[in-house]
Amino acid sequence: MGPVFVNLPMDILDAECEEEPTPTRVPSTRVAPDEETLERAAALLLGARNPLILCGDGVAVSGAQEALASLAEKLGAPVYGVNSSEPNLPKGHGLWAGLTGHMFGKDSRSRVAGHDVVLICGTYVFPEVFPNVLEAFDRDTKLVHFDLDAYEIGKNFPVEVSAVADPKLALLGLGRKLDERFTTEGRARADRRREQALASIEAARADARRGDAVALDAKGSTMPQFARALAKALEAAGRRDALVVFDEALTESGAMTRHLGPFAPGEMHQTRGGSLGVGIPGALGVQLAQPDKLVFAFTGDGGAMYTIQALWTAVHHRIPIRCVTISNGGYKLLALNIQQYWAERNMPPAAFPREFAIDHPRLDFKAIAESYGVRALRVERQDQMAAAIELLVSHDGPVLVDLAVPSEVPGAVPCHPCGQ
Repeated sequence: MGPVFVNLPMDILDAECEEEPTPTRVPSTRVAPDEETLERAAALLLGARNPLILCGDGVAVSGAQEALASLAEKLGAPVYGVNSSEPNLPKGHGLWAGLTGHMFGKDSRSRVAGHDVVLICGTYVFPEVFPNVLEAFDRDTKLVHFDLDAYEIGKNFPVEVSAVADPKLALLGLGRKLDERFTTEGRARADRRREQALASIEAARADARRGDAVALDAKGSTMPQFARALAKALEAAGRRDALVVFDEALTESGAMTRHLGPFAPGEMHQTRGGSLGVGIPGALGVQLAQPDKLVFAFTGDGGAMYTIQALWTAVHHRIPIRCVTISNGGYKLLALNIQQYWAERNMPPAAFPREFAIDHPRLDFKAIAESYGVRALRVERQDQMAAAIELLVSHDGPVLVDLAVPSEVPGAVPCHPCGQ
């Protein structure tokens, strides 16, 4: 568990390898829950007043998106993703309620509150930086957990029913048990819940869209407008179905995905956190795997700093990725983290550490990209958007647009003795 140094001597590196390459053999993990466990889980879910589903990337790995959608519809339960890196429900499904809190336990708490039975499938709970372990669920909430990672089941929260099982087989088995046990009254209750959940989720989406408009008016935020215009341009060019996104936009992800989505499995890849800089190289890998797609990398200016040299790879190997760097001159996530840290300790707000600001010197991603041979534009005003979007949609090589958004780290300590 400590530091590891691997040293390969030059004579080994220079020696010929006589081993024949063989394909990787991946063992089957298609393990189904036993019938008794499925019976107990179905009984809990059928008796629930307000069930909820939490899912994660285990669903996508097992190809269980359709099975999850079917089960959610039968229960009338909203579905939240827990730190997902790709879509775990079919494109545009009405019961998809979004992601739980990746950073703050209070956000996850607000999403699971009031639900008396929670089905957790293909994920662990919860991955926040500032978790709320003691009060994440209501005191009387019952948990049902199916996943292939035995270590995570019951680790942080006691579970009522659980099994180490393939998510797809578990969800299919649960659906079958529900069908066997449903009464006419039970189906009617589930139908009413489903209609209420659909209406509530759509209302939340409408609030978010209104919030985008307020942000545009009040803060000059450009991401909602930019994403809307990009979606329209792709639609007009007949290339909307070719869109694939690698999302490392982090604090701007919500506005970006609202207007460019919904995404089908394979159309969206997200960073799950823990490190920065995966956006551009991740998009390179996706573009190589899907050469007929329009692959976009959305990344913050802080994240792009880590791996901007990936643009050299894009030019050298003629990989036509489309990069959007979202530049606010600082690390907004760090600012949010330290504000939460101060709040939890009843500390008065203070100026952010100077390391949170990266605007002295200001990073000129347009110039950096051009130095690698990448076509690039910077967008600072509304009248510059059309040209940038046209470049993103129509250029046949690697391209970068540097999208300026308002600074998110006001009050940072000056990073230069002269105070600049």
